[in-house]
This record gives sequence, structure tokens and C-alpha cells, in this order.
Amino acid sequence: MNPDLHQDITRRLDAEFEFKKSGKWLRGGKCPSCHKKELYTNAEEPWVVRCGRENKCAWSSHVKDLYPDAFNSWSERYKPSDTNPNAAADAYLQYGRGFKLDLIKGLYEQANYYDPERKFGTATVRFPLPSGGYWERLIDKPERFG
Repeated sequence: MNPDLHQDITRRLDAEFEFKKSGKWLRGGKCPSCHKKELYTNAEEPWVVRCGRENKCAWSSHVKDLYPDAFNSWSERYKPSDTNPNAAADAYLQYGRGFKLDLIKGLYEQANYYDPERKFGTATVRFPLPSGGYWERLIDKPERFG
């Protein structure tokens, strides 16, 4: 997990669930389902939050579901630069979709899409197709486009 994203997610988890750090784990958070202090997650990679009462409660949630806003404005958090013009696309693919960038570097580029009817745009990640054209994905607040 990217250090900025990790700090943001950890801060939100602590504020919402009142975790206590215990080694490589965040433990003792208050479960939103059963209200017991059995919630835990990995402190270094806090992707999934789970209730430790697996037989009685078993609540769990991915941080993308808990905090979708942290994962839908990639170009605000990761600004393109001269040294990395694909910064937002890289972050989206690596942190939002779980790709290993060293395996796909050079196969995609960051681009933009503008909707003239709605009068706003978004960053995109696009892959050229062998027969011409692109496979393109909207990466900044895609829900705005319907």
C-alpha cells in the first residue's frame, strides 16, 4: 500500500473503530455489526477489516467499500509529472486494481476523457488494442458518467 494511502486509511480506521496497535495488527476495534471489541486488520496492509467472532458475527469489509472516496480520485492524489506522466494511472492500476506494474509497464498510458454534454472530464488509463483503437477506463469518479 502506498504510504500516503496507508496513512489516510489507518487514520480513518482508528477514528471510526478505535483500534489498538498490537505488533503487526490493529486489534480491539468495535465491530459495527455486533458492537464487540473484536475487530482487527493487518497494520501494514489494512485492506480488509474483520470481526474476530467468526462463528457468531463474521462481519468483514474491504477498505474500498468503507472509504470509496479514497479510491476514486486518483489524479488528485497522484499528480502526473515530467518524470512520471502516468502517475494516476500507475496508482490506479497498482493500488486500485492490484496489478504488478513491472509486468505491465509500457502497455498503457494515462489519458483524459471529456464529456461535452456534462461539461467535465476525467483521467483515464488506456491500453492500445492490436487492431487499432484503445481499451480505456475512467479512473476519477467514474460514477459521474452513469
